[in-house]
Amino acid sequence: MELGSTPELAFLSSRLLKRMPFETERLIVRPWSVSEAARCFEIYSDPRVTEFLGGGPSLSLEEQAERIRGINLRYADRPEFGLCAIVEKKSQHIVGSSLLKLLPESSLFEVGWHLAPEFWGNGYATESGRGAIDFAFHEMQLPAVYAVVNPKNTRSLRVCDRLGMTGLGITTAFYGQSLELFTLADNPLPG
Repeated sequence: MELGSTPELAFLSSRLLKRMPFETERLIVRPWSVSEAARCFEIYSDPRVTEFLGGGPSLSLEEQAERIRGINLRYADRPEFGLCAIVEKKSQHIVGSSLLKLLPESSLFEVGWHLAPEFWGNGYATESGRGAIDFAFHEMQLPAVYAVVNPKNTRSLRVCDRLGMTGLGITTAFYGQSLELFTLADNPLPG
C-alpha cells in the first residue's frame, strides 16, 4: 500500500477547511478551547489514557494549553483536523477527545478516540468514532478512513471491530510503534 501523498490530497485540502463539530445521539464533538486546558490536562495526564498513545502523559497545564493552541493553529494552516473535545450532551461534561487527521507523513485520514477512564464502557468511543466516520464520508467526502491501534489496546481493537473496520496487519509506518492498521471505505456502517 502506498502511504505517500496522492493526487487527491490537493482536492481534499479545500474541503478540510471545514471544522469537525458534529453531534451524535449523546455527544457533541467540537474543537477544544484553551480555556478547557485544565480538563484536557486531567485526561491526558492520566497514564491509563496515554498508555498506548506513543507519548507519555502531559506534564503540565501550561504544556496542555500550548498543545491546544497548536492544534487550533493547524486547523487553519494544515490539511488536517486534529483533536476535538467529546462533550456528553446530558451533563455538558467533557469525556475525552475525538480525532480526524492525516496520519504522519501520509495522505491517509486517521480516526481515533481518547476517553477519560471514568467514561470507559459507555459506548462513547464507538459513538464518537461513528460520528467522525460519518463526518469524514458525508461532509468531507473522503473515500476511506484509517485507525492505528496498539495490539495490546484491546478496548480500541473492539471499537474498530464494532465500527466495521478491516484489519490490514501490523505497520511500523506511524508514531514510531508497531501498530495494527485498520481501514473502512465509504459505505454504510454496521448497526
